Amino acid sequence: MLHIIKQATTHTKLDYNSPLSLRFNGKELQILEWGEVKREKSFKLDPLSLNNPKDSIIESKKYFVGIENLAHIPLSQKIYYLDIYDENKNKVGTITNNNTQNIINTELLLDDRFCDFANLLLKYQREYSANRVKLEVGYVRNNLRLSGKEWIKEYKDKASIEDLSSPFKENVKDFLKAIDEAKKETPQAKITYYISSTRRPYKRAVLMHYCHKVAYNNITPQQAQQATQKENIPINWVHTDSSGNYSEKISREKALEMVKAYGIAYPASLTSHHVRGNAIDITITWQSSFTIKDKTGEIHTIDIPRNGTTNPQLREVGKTYGVKRTLEKDPPHWSLEGN
Repeated sequence: MLHIIKQATTHTKLDYNSPLSLRFNGKELQILEWGEVKREKSFKLDPLSLNNPKDSIIESKKYFVGIENLAHIPLSQKIYYLDIYDENKNKVGTITNNNTQNIINTELLLDDRFCDFANLLLKYQREYSANRVKLEVGYVRNNLRLSGKEWIKEYKDKASIEDLSSPFKENVKDFLKAIDEAKKETPQAKITYYISSTRRPYKRAVLMHYCHKVAYNNITPQQAQQATQKENIPINWVHTDSSGNYSEKISREKALEMVKAYGIAYPASLTSHHVRGNAIDITITWQSSFTIKDKTGEIHTIDIPRNGTTNPQLREVGKTYGVKRTLEKDPPHWSLEGN
């Protein structure tokens, strides 16, 4: 018999981890080995299943599933029923590969991959002489938050040089050391620099990528929804109007609100230098000319334009240190390769 134990968002702790158990989250059955989920051993419920297991399989209770009736060689054409019992040995449902269209009795329909599922249980049965397996139950919560400018507070960019990857981290340190020396040599120039971003968390890049695409009609809000759900980001791109009807207009307006809040001119790359720790956003300004040494020791005079965004001489100096700037649409952006 197979044990079902509760887990997921809310869960019941066990005193020990079994060599094999199951977890049900409302959408899939997961195989756990010594308490750890094996993603390649997750089995989604067939979408044709008609009933709602939440009505009879409850998170606050413990369950097990009987496996003594499994055939030694599961066949795809054969119909199987694995009964689910609560801790009082009351039958509460069935795991099956047979779609009976039953709307009364709880059935977890696996269908196509049932044989793969059964083979894992048979291996456990043989190795441990087991006739049942524990089952944890914990349903996925719908805790998605609507898109909008508030999302810029999540997954914030790092702003420390130490968060950069090598050798770019060392390159930046050398470049800024040269600027610091120039500040000491020419204090009247009033050289300043401000680091706003170094390494960007991947999930932030995902949000910056898809908000731009939704805002400018490159994809639908629903497509963005699917993409961000795969990355486990709890954002809802699909807005409704005051009547509760889907509103494409509001959905795109909220995405544009995010674009403006992020201050981006195009969709953020999901494999960018920022994500890999090979870029830095740094604003550099000064009020009069100064001199600075490049990596080779050659001295350069830096004057107008008096900002790091557009000054070609400072770009050349940065290039010698391996800190390059080429993106005109991204004013503070310097990177290992310039893009």
